[in-house]
Amino acid sequence: MAANETKLKKRKIAWGITGAGDRIAEFVQVMKEMKKQYEDIVEIQVFTSKAAEIVLKYYRVEKEVKQSFEKVTCEVNSNSPFLAPWMQTHKYEFLLIAPASSNTVAKIAYGIGDTLLTNAAIMGLKAFIPLYIVPSDFEEKIISSNLPNGKEIKLRIRKEDAENTRKLEGTLTRVISESQTKNLPVNNDLIKNILGKTLKKIPPSKKVLPEEILKAVAGFYNLKISQLKGDKRDKVYSFPRQILYYLLRTEAGVNLKDIGEFLGGRDHTTILHGIRKISNLLSTDNNLRGDVMGIKNELFV
Repeated sequence: MAANETKLKKRKIAWGITGAGDRIAEFVQVMKEMKKQYEDIVEIQVFTSKAAEIVLKYYRVEKEVKQSFEKVTCEVNSNSPFLAPWMQTHKYEFLLIAPASSNTVAKIAYGIGDTLLTNAAIMGLKAFIPLYIVPSDFEEKIISSNLPNGKEIKLRIRKEDAENTRKLEGTLTRVISESQTKNLPVNNDLIKNILGKTLKKIPPSKKVLPEEILKAVAGFYNLKISQLKGDKRDKVYSFPRQILYYLLRTEAGVNLKDIGEFLGGRDHTTILHGIRKISNLLSTDNNLRGDVMGIKNELFV
């Protein structure tokens, strides 16, 4: 009986899906084939980012994924579901992130574990759990991709995204090499030491002033500064105003009370609501992400 139970016990693999849409349908087919081929010994459990949930629906493969794999769980925050601790306790043989968006690659390369998958990747590495990443953007070039309706589109892989992929590869190689050659544990100190050598090559960020952010947001949305500071609640004014709250807090480090005073005496609860709204939408709204990146480019170029 014990021998049969041992034989039936399957090894678990964690498959992470990000918001990268390119080749997502192909990845789903490959993983279905893997499941079919190794079904008697392997169990594939799927973990999707918040953005991936939208992308799977857009590419019409969400239903296929949920029907093909017994366990499909969507991100709530960086620690829910409990993937990072499960990686550290060796519940899974390895973590596969495929496809990996440029955002996910950049965060892992710089040690930022503020999402479910980046946190799991970083925590898993500390526990010597193999990590396999399939980046969607690994070489600076023009590529072709297909939309759900079959229409072909051209996409440009930016130099910055390709560099982040190489940086990630180099960082992981250095962490493993340093650990093995010096017989050191993979822990916070080792990772920070490796990342520190990488980050020293990056020039410090430009300090941005609240007035500059106000001017950049107004210019981006073709609004007057008086309209952003005004009380009109039409979406054409209120939404850019909430983006302004978000950028003042995240890029200039202004506290809620001072943001309110800077914008004519607004209540701090109004500011907090706007910041939370934009922060939540950024994980799923591609148009909003594009707007925020456009404003940041104006500020930091």
